[in-house]
Amino acid sequence: MSQRRTLLNHALVHQMRRTIEQYDLLERDSERVVIIALSGGADSTALLWGLSLLGYRCVAAHCNFHLRDDESDRDEAFVTELCAQLGVPLERASFDTYGYVATHQGVSVEMAARELRYHFFDELYERYDAQCIALGHHLEDNVEQLMINLSQGAGVRGLRGMLPMREEGKYIRPLIDTPPRLIYDFLQTAEQPFVTDSTNADTTIRRNFVRHTLRPLFDQLNPSFDQAVASTIHILRDLEQLQDYYIRSTLPADASQPLEIAWLRQQIAPLALLYSHFASIDCDRLVLQQLLMDCAKPERADSYARYEGRDGIIERYRGHLIGTTSETLAHLEQATSVCLELPAIASWPAGAVLDHPLGSIKIAVHDSSETPPPAIRTLTPYSYLADYDQLLLRAPQLQLRASTDGEQWIAPLGLKGRKQLAKLLRDAKILPSRRASTAQLIDSHTGTTLWLVGLCRSADYQLTPQTRRWAEITFSQTLIDPFEGCREPFTIAR
Repeated sequence: MSQRRTLLNHALVHQMRRTIEQYDLLERDSERVVIIALSGGADSTALLWGLSLLGYRCVAAHCNFHLRDDESDRDEAFVTELCAQLGVPLERASFDTYGYVATHQGVSVEMAARELRYHFFDELYERYDAQCIALGHHLEDNVEQLMINLSQGAGVRGLRGMLPMREEGKYIRPLIDTPPRLIYDFLQTAEQPFVTDSTNADTTIRRNFVRHTLRPLFDQLNPSFDQAVASTIHILRDLEQLQDYYIRSTLPADASQPLEIAWLRQQIAPLALLYSHFASIDCDRLVLQQLLMDCAKPERADSYARYEGRDGIIERYRGHLIGTTSETLAHLEQATSVCLELPAIASWPAGAVLDHPLGSIKIAVHDSSETPPPAIRTLTPYSYLADYDQLLLRAPQLQLRASTDGEQWIAPLGLKGRKQLAKLLRDAKILPSRRASTAQLIDSHTGTTLWLVGLCRSADYQLTPQTRRWAEITFSQTLIDPFEGCREPFTIAR
């Protein structure tokens, strides 16, 4: 009991308690467990001890990546004995890391270990319905991360270091403000051994080079270097919060919503706004600088440019900037190859719903004597009306598919003659990246376009005073058009 009291009063435990309370990392009286990422090193061993002493229900999670031969197995044996000693449940995972690298092109050993580790942690988080996953990063780790980020070029986000929590508290770092000396002193007081990773001495590894070569030089400049950097980190965190507040209150909600170039030109720090707004696109600084210079030049109303990021594109079109992620681009590309066959018209069930990657359609058939059709002008551009008996008589084979053929034509309801789909798409301000994936309803027998969804309805099968039964097809789109609500009146058939 006296040793437990001594450890509870140790500076490490007090620091952990302050960090948990300051950043609201954990619920004190919760019955939900905390998953501890336990490698067996000094940091994670102290973390397990500290959270156990503070009364949290802990489950340890250990990964054996089999990268260091017998040393990997030694670590696993150590954490098994440690958890048995402390009475903490242990979850273990054994990975063929080199095999993972061999089957995943472009993935390094380090990246593979990270992906495998966090996939394992996430699975445990769900299985245990855990409060969070606790990581053992301490103050020195944060200082080193800042130095690494600085060497590569970083803004406020890179220089404020690792946060006490991420993913809305799913991952926490209770030791993030704790200097390593407290960790080693605590373990010595507890007479608790720990394991050491032999690769930590390899200075060809970037973090080890910083730790063993650069850090000592800064310590010579200032013996309190870590504390000085910690103070800077806290200042930068506050600045980042102020920046984020300004950006959230200023910019559209996400990169897919149009950002007006004329407005951007008037802002104090337009490049910083571009970085934040298009963070999901992950563009190089030089790309955004070029984009900003292009935005300063006079341009035609319909001018277009495209800027490539690592995870998507930015399009400059009609005085706006719009971002599209790689995931959305892949979805749109996949949608162009899907053709949805509608059921035979005679067998249309009431309220049938059919799905397409671009969205879902709902079919309904009404009797005019019971349900008069609405006036065409009152419809949204995502509803299509047709004379059901005319459809039965002519029996078109209806398909919903992407508008992949720009040479197609349509005879718009309310307008004279025919219009080319490509021109309608341009006039309607459809982004070039999305024109080929605009939904259309066609008669596959004749190749006739009956409905360019959201833009134009054909005059075919239109309702007349003699219409006895009428069909309504409504479309619910999967991806919202960035220029929704900005259509020119003539582009939507009356």
